Amino acid sequence: MGRTKGELDKWIVPKRGNVYQTLAFLAVLDAYPSCCNFNAANQSKVATKMKVDYGATKFGTVQPQAARTTKALAQYMGFVKEENRKIVITDIGYKFLNNHRMELVNKGHTLIKPIGRLIGEADEWKQQMIKLQLTNPSQPKCEDVSIYPFRYVLGLLLQLDYLDIEEMALFVLTSKKESDFAKTISNIRNYRSKRYVYREKQKNKFAATKFGNIAFGQAGSAGYFMSLCEATGLVERCKKTISNPGIKKVKYIRALRIKATQSAEVNRIVSLYGAVDAMKFLHDSRKMWDYYYCQDGIDYPVEVIMKNKTSTDVFVQVENSTKTEINEQEFELCGKEKNVIYAFPGNDYVAHIYDMTDVNPSSDIAFSSTSLPIEINKKNISKQAALNKKELFLEMRALHTQKGVTARIQKQLDMYSKLSGKSVSNVKMYRGAYLELYLAMLLKKLKTKKIIDDYESSVNLGAYNIPHPVPLKPDFVITVGNINVVLEITLMRTAKTKISKEMKLEIEGAIRHMQEQMNKIDIPTGKDSRGLFVAGSINSLVTDELANWARTYGVKKYKALDIEELLLLLEKENRTEIEKYIV
Repeated sequence: MGRTKGELDKWIVPKRGNVYQTLAFLAVLDAYPSCCNFNAANQSKVATKMKVDYGATKFGTVQPQAARTTKALAQYMGFVKEENRKIVITDIGYKFLNNHRMELVNKGHTLIKPIGRLIGEADEWKQQMIKLQLTNPSQPKCEDVSIYPFRYVLGLLLQLDYLDIEEMALFVLTSKKESDFAKTISNIRNYRSKRYVYREKQKNKFAATKFGNIAFGQAGSAGYFMSLCEATGLVERCKKTISNPGIKKVKYIRALRIKATQSAEVNRIVSLYGAVDAMKFLHDSRKMWDYYYCQDGIDYPVEVIMKNKTSTDVFVQVENSTKTEINEQEFELCGKEKNVIYAFPGNDYVAHIYDMTDVNPSSDIAFSSTSLPIEINKKNISKQAALNKKELFLEMRALHTQKGVTARIQKQLDMYSKLSGKSVSNVKMYRGAYLELYLAMLLKKLKTKKIIDDYESSVNLGAYNIPHPVPLKPDFVITVGNINVVLEITLMRTAKTKISKEMKLEIEGAIRHMQEQMNKIDIPTGKDSRGLFVAGSINSLVTDELANWARTYGVKKYKALDIEELLLLLEKENRTEIEKYIV
């Protein structure tokens, strides 16, 4: 069962915290590469090998669940990642494994009765904990947190001397951002000042919530995060007493404190990285999260601003030319907007600019982490990139009269296939989506000229700037004065003798959208509604079907016209004629 919206702003912590088990897990994947295909059978094999080969279990039998939870921990620490549904050991994962192979000595034993003292902390673990950020792309069930959790804990320990497990659950795992620090300090100090009975009430109330149970319950997140911190070698477990005046029995509680020998190092870490802002993963699934997987220490990428100074929407693909690889920073950049690119110091990059006119980039822009804001100007895009009014009408008329897509659209679909590796099959859907896109672009021009007052479009630009319609919304809502016009448009044509099932569904959906606009939005706000149903062809079968559904939904103010009629009306750019027509 997944986390609910109310839990997405809490720290996610894997239900495992053992360094030796994590090391054994990596060793098994390295020794048995086929297990990187992490299906049910291989999960069982990994769990068994962790026990048999390395003694990385407390019990005699090992369940596949053990492999799954250890995989979650290894992924959390950046030692593995998932690519194409397979587990991949990262650079830092191999560094951790190779530096500590000689410590995999527990074969034939268990974690309860180990052979000597097993590895419990590691420098690589410390490095990853210092770099760890929530939210990040490898933890999709945590969305609304922007914090470096371990550095946050170290800062609290410097101020508070210790953190007990209750404080960790109540106040630390619920911190959302770095600016919550002072509030967290205050909440903990207030909690410590309370008598035991009142402290228990607060704790029990929190434990009764869903996240409270996750944090406090059996295998609670608070305890596991303390284990992750302890494995860095910077902090240690201890016991603290809880003040309970008048009661002789002393209450002890598990806590975390900085090791006496590590105080200077903790101060150095907090001071060095305290000003580093959490990264924002804006325009792709991983962005520069690759920095977490590298073994080169704590080398944070730098934000480089890219500005699109043109009115043309473009698609940007970033290549790290130093490493000769596409680093998966890909994003759409609309006209007159800006976005962020992450660049590592010392590396060179190329931004490939696609302006939707060809399968090849219209230009390439070189930059580095020290570059000033990158600007996309007219010289970076093709002359054919921006569609003028005449070209928009030509494209829409071609879609109306031709069976396939236009040459321009085909180039964009070819570009999409090249970049995504996906073939384009549903050409019919793209014809309709592009018709809506071009109409939206035309309405934008008409709004600028005050021919119409406003418009809303349901067309959505998806990956690689390819348009997709949103079926649950009206195609367009056009505002002219006090009137909202719900415009539904389709390329479908109707035969003289029979109306298709698809056209009937299209008509029913159009009338329903008109009715929803009228009842839910316009009537309550004192506006008037009109409906326009636009199709590839209009005949009596269409108008009769419209009339039937209009009676069903109580819609009275609507008209039907074919695409060419609509284009002729808009082509005139005459507000008076548009008002006259819709009224």
